[in-house]
Amino acid sequence: MNPADDITDAIRRMHVTTRPQTDRRILNEAFAALDAAVAGDGGLSVSGPSRIFTLRFGHIAAAAVLIVGLGLLIMTTGSRPIAVQEVLRAVEQAPNLRIARYTPDDMTQPAQSVWVSRDRKLKLYDTRDGRHRAYVLWDADHGVRSFRQPASDLVARHAMTAESRIRAERSMTGLLGLLPFDDANAVPAGAQWVAVDAGPDSPVADARTYDLTWTDSGQTRRYRFYVEPREKLPVRIERYVADAAKGAETMDLAQVITASNETEIQSLIYSVFGPYDPSIELPPTPPAFIGTPSDY
Repeated sequence: MNPADDITDAIRRMHVTTRPQTDRRILNEAFAALDAAVAGDGGLSVSGPSRIFTLRFGHIAAAAVLIVGLGLLIMTTGSRPIAVQEVLRAVEQAPNLRIARYTPDDMTQPAQSVWVSRDRKLKLYDTRDGRHRAYVLWDADHGVRSFRQPASDLVARHAMTAESRIRAERSMTGLLGLLPFDDANAVPAGAQWVAVDAGPDSPVADARTYDLTWTDSGQTRRYRFYVEPREKLPVRIERYVADAAKGAETMDLAQVITASNETEIQSLIYSVFGPYDPSIELPPTPPAFIGTPSDY
């Protein structure tokens, strides 16, 4: 094995991931060192944050090997395909997320936004239906379900049953309704995960784009993922359906996913529902909780 292979293997074993700016800086400095060594008298003083050393002709080969190794590393880490399991697990492991769902009728304003705090067991829905809008909050930790319409100052709070608390907690795990299956282990058999070129009109700059397709009861399902390559979190997922009239597929749902935080979610809940006093005894949740679809 030659020195270039040795250093490349060593880099891979360290599982190093660098930023593109860092890669460019390291390579530029290595090339500058080579140019100076060749142009000089056989030695070059190079200073760094922790050492000063002399680069001589004997080091030129090592610098060249470093360039080769880093080049291979950059190609390896920059072009390695992202597996579907990595993307789905990034969703499952994110502590706080916001999911905004858009329909073709209005791509400027989400039909529904959902905030999830897994640590605090909170799930907030902001749903719009034409001129109507409603907020529904599941606080599984305190066993409280709250409802409010922005047109009214009235906030309705009810105690959750043991069953509804379990259902609420379960809804905050897995894939959060982004796909028609529950978790990363439930990807349909025979599903295809294929990298695609979204082209210059891609709705998400600098994202990796993949199509996940499978057949269900004779019908083809396709979801397009726009994946942030560093964290491997999907930042947008589009759902496509067959359009018999157009003889092609059309997008009928776009879901935009962003990482949130505890402060943002708590502030939003406070601004919508105001302060909550856990010492107040609440009435039980009515069987048909107004404004709450069955899958909430």
